Amino acid sequence: MKIRVNLISPPDREKPAAEIMCDDEQWAEVHQEKKELSLEVNPRQDGQPWRLSYDEALAALQAAKRRLNGDSK
Repeated sequence: MKIRVNLISPPDREKPAAEIMCDDEQWAEVHQEKKELSLEVNPRQDGQPWRLSYDEALAALQAAKRRLNGDSK
């Protein structure tokens, strides 16, 4: 499974967000409308539970946080 993080500008949010994609499906969105970051996890399209490597999921969440804070790494 390929995981990637993209910065997006959702029309319903004042600030950018980071979408976390697993292959071609959005797993989660990280955003910061208030002081702290929030995580929204989406259901899979096929109704099955998400099964991600813990380390890969954590790395994606950390990458989303860095990108939202302006760090391009």
